[in-house]
Amino acid sequence: MPHAKITFALGFAIATLTGCQLVDTPKNYPAQAPLQFTLHHDLTFAPGTLRFVFQEGEGYKGSAINQWREHCRIELRYLADAPQTLPAGRYSIDRIQFGTELIAQTPQPGLVNWLKTSDGDADYAAPIMELVHFYSAAPDAFYRLTCASAPSDGGTADYPYFMRPSPARIAEILGDWARLD
Repeated sequence: MPHAKITFALGFAIATLTGCQLVDTPKNYPAQAPLQFTLHHDLTFAPGTLRFVFQEGEGYKGSAINQWREHCRIELRYLADAPQTLPAGRYSIDRIQFGTELIAQTPQPGLVNWLKTSDGDADYAAPIMELVHFYSAAPDAFYRLTCASAPSDGGTADYPYFMRPSPARIAEILGDWARLD
C-alpha cells in the first residue's frame, strides 16, 4: 500500500510540473526580450491621441478596424495637445508582458440567454481579448506595441482568432509598416 501512495504522489507531481510548463506565459512565448521593433514609416498622431492601429497590413489612425479580428497598436508615452510624430527607426524592446482586456458590451434587446446561473440571473460571458505587450526600453515617445487577439467569449467558433498573436501572425498584422525581431 505505501508503494501505491508513493507512485501516485510521484505521478501527480510529474503531471503538475508538466502541465505548468504548457501554460501560456511570456517565458514560453516564441519571441523573447530583448527585441528590436523597426518602424518603416513616420507615424503622425492627432492631438489628444496616443494610439496608431495596424490590422492585416494596413495602418489606421482612428477606429476603422474590424473589431472582431486581431490587431496591433503602437502607443505613445505622452499625451499632447499638438500633433506628434513618431519617426521611422529602430526601437529597443526590453520587456514582454501578457494581459487580458475585457470588452464592454450592452445586452441586445430581444436576445434570450437561456444559460442561467444558480441564482437565476442570465450568464453573459463578456468577450475578452488576449494581449501581448512589447515595452520600449528607452524613455522616448514610443511606449509599447500591444498586439491583441480578436474578442472572444471562449466559443470554439472564434478559433484561431481568439489566441494571443504569435510573432508570425504579428508580422502579418503589421505588414510593411513595421517589423518585430
